[in-house]
Amino acid sequence: MSWLERFVKYSLLSGLTIVVGDYSLASATEAAPAGTVTLAKVEGNAVAVWDASDAVAALVSRQYGKDEALRLLESDAARILITRAPTLAKRATTLTVTVIYKKTGAVSPQYQIATFEGLERLLYVKGAITDATAANNSWVGDLQDAKPPKNLEIVVTGSLPDDFR
Repeated sequence: MSWLERFVKYSLLSGLTIVVGDYSLASATEAAPAGTVTLAKVEGNAVAVWDASDAVAALVSRQYGKDEALRLLESDAARILITRAPTLAKRATTLTVTVIYKKTGAVSPQYQIATFEGLERLLYVKGAITDATAANNSWVGDLQDAKPPKNLEIVVTGSLPDDFR
């Protein structure tokens, strides 16, 4: 059973509602990507954590390659940074968006659901609030074109599930 199948089975048995559909990039002015974004720190060097579990599951189901999926997630993290920056402009100098997803393991023989293996810290993007406000779509566009965006730090700290081709 694949990672996605285990995730879907666990989610359905847990009573969670999930939507696994077409996953695509949107412009920075559109709504934030799927998943929960939590602001963990709002002053100085602000920190946001994006639970990208739904996005990772959707990318697996659409059979994206690992490199392409990582680029899409980087773009969406940059989009989150851009959309959150204006609200933090008076209190923060930088914003770091940490991207995590839930890892599942083997199906429990006793309960017939996937086991929870923990959270994977996949990557983070960091930029100055003033640069993020001025960048708007240019960072997202650069990432879509596989170019490093100016004044945006991207560090991959983890790995995607093995279910990617």
